Amino acid sequence: SAPGLPAYLAVEADSPMAAHVVQLGLSALINSRKVDVFYDNDAGANPPGCQQTDCRRLLGLAIR
Repeated sequence: SAPGLPAYLAVEADSPMAAHVVQLGLSALINSRKVDVFYDNDAGANPPGCQQTDCRRLLGLAIR
């Protein structure tokens, strides 16, 4: 990852958003599209198991 950006982004596996994020990511990959990633930079908002030093809560993706 770029300096200052988290190495990992996470969302709870049981979140309805989890399957949607995987679907969007695969669609972008298959179609060679870029994505904009939105995340919460507050480590206190991390989902369980997401380390405060290198991980942040994923809020969404948008395919370009």
